[in-house]
Amino acid sequence: MNRKRIAFLNFPHGFTPIIRGTNLAKNGHEVYFFSPNGFYYSPSKYKNIKCIKINWNGIEYYNNKSLCTNSNDSINIKLIEYIIKIFPEFLRWRLHKYYNIFLKSIVENIKILLKYYQVFRLSKTIRLDILHIVDMFSYCQYSIISGSKKIVLEPAGSDLLVHPISKPILKTIYRFCFKFADAVVQDGPSLQNAGLKYGAPQKHNKVISLGVRDDIFNLDVKKGVAKAKLHIGKNIKVILSPRGINKVYNLDIIIKSIPLVVSSVPNVIYVFCSSMSSSKSIDFLKNLCVELDISKYVKFLDPIDWDTELKFFYKDSDLILSVPSSDSFPVSVLEAMACGVPVIATQLPWYKNSFIPGKDFVTVPIRNYVKLADETINILNNKTIIDTEYVSNKVIDQLSSTKESNRLEDLYNQILCTGKNYI
Repeated sequence: MNRKRIAFLNFPHGFTPIIRGTNLAKNGHEVYFFSPNGFYYSPSKYKNIKCIKINWNGIEYYNNKSLCTNSNDSINIKLIEYIIKIFPEFLRWRLHKYYNIFLKSIVENIKILLKYYQVFRLSKTIRLDILHIVDMFSYCQYSIISGSKKIVLEPAGSDLLVHPISKPILKTIYRFCFKFADAVVQDGPSLQNAGLKYGAPQKHNKVISLGVRDDIFNLDVKKGVAKAKLHIGKNIKVILSPRGINKVYNLDIIIKSIPLVVSSVPNVIYVFCSSMSSSKSIDFLKNLCVELDISKYVKFLDPIDWDTELKFFYKDSDLILSVPSSDSFPVSVLEAMACGVPVIATQLPWYKNSFIPGKDFVTVPIRNYVKLADETINILNNKTIIDTEYVSNKVIDQLSSTKESNRLEDLYNQILCTGKNYI
């Protein structure tokens, strides 16, 4: 095996580097996680992945303190750091009327440029073979001066399916950044088609799902752990929403369906959990619960741990809801299926070549809370039955994270063998 140096660049609570990176590290590769914003999880969560926080004024090492001699081992930028720290204070004092209007953004942009420099310098120091950038909306610009031999871009679903609609300038930015990509990876066909529309290269453009960590999410997960933690009675039916709090996930539609459901199935509790939370969004949803007089049927949880806790919440649920207006290839749906829980999802293109509606899971129209309530009642009352054991085996057999990681490794080999940079 040709050992490679691979770095993932992603936002702090991204679990893409954990899933993809852990499998690559197990296969003997040297794997890093660069984050311009720190880390959401503790370093122990990353196992064999070396975590490095990219600051505008240096680098902090989390799992490997001896990686480099210091943060300025290539070029001494202490003078720049000093100026950037002191200059804003001087401007606030002398030009306080104009600082926030004109100069604050300039200072912030200089800090961002220094982050780009740190990624470039670190890539050169490590002699990276692959810089795999996840989440194009936030980080695609790092592809321009990466310092690695090859660049892989991996857009998230909203990057291409949602954000360009409200921010058309992104179409131009994506077209430019795609020019620097040696390969593009996405988790679903709809995302691949959107990327091609915005200039993604056709060569080395692959649909590779994150897959399911079947060592974590499977039929053997112990029941009763989550209910005990939340003090939920054994006879209470649990409906879980594991998706984000953002508007695209339509949690308000779930809440609007609750009065219809509890009128037929009163012994039910809805649990909302997400690793990403917005206090403004949660307040809106809580107020909606009060308005509909259903607060006693709803629990909003603080973010729960993905690889140690979430599986117990899946296992203790009678139903999983995933009803966004847009989706690529939702890992949370796959994880729930692997744990043997029936799923209701919105009618979207992502599942067309992988799952059969009505057999593998139930679908409902986008933002239709009446239909959602009807299908929820049918599943809870056993009028609709999904063979969850069959679906679990299907998911694990076809979409395990190990298999998907091996496909990603094959893609890395292909691009490294193309061109004169391969050593």
